[in-house]
Amino acid sequence: MITTERYKIFINSKDFEKILKLSIPEFNKSIPISYDCFYKTILKKCILDETIIILYKNNEPIGYFIINISNRKVFFSFSFIKIEERGNGYSHILRQNAIDIFKKSFDNLTVYCDPNNIASLKGLHFLLKKYNCNYKKSEIFLKNKKHEKYEIEKFN
Repeated sequence: MITTERYKIFINSKDFEKILKLSIPEFNKSIPISYDCFYKTILKKCILDETIIILYKNNEPIGYFIINISNRKVFFSFSFIKIEERGNGYSHILRQNAIDIFKKSFDNLTVYCDPNNIASLKGLHFLLKKYNCNYKKSEIFLKNKKHEKYEIEKFN
């Protein structure tokens, strides 16, 4: 059974630590800043603000989604699904869950997608259509690789 929980210190923080350790090598491959810098500038704040969603399969953590909210602007900072669990639509579940939980907390949302990650793009476009969003799309380079940047202005 697939479930999600919002991060809560002392309640599911050990589960988050467990899945976070698995994701660090992948983080280092895909994000343009070091993990230490990410931890100090983004993750630490998201832990304190409890803006992390943990994904469970049969009560075992298999993924997470980090949401950074600042000045009513939100950035989907990083998500991770265990390699053996990918391709099942779990990232989509995490994104939708994050929007449903936090949509009253922000006015703008920025998302970066690798254009080769077809599953993530499909999931993002599904959410844009579902919530009838106004958005601007542009290109940006992260780690010398082209990504699509979506600046979403409105959720209905």
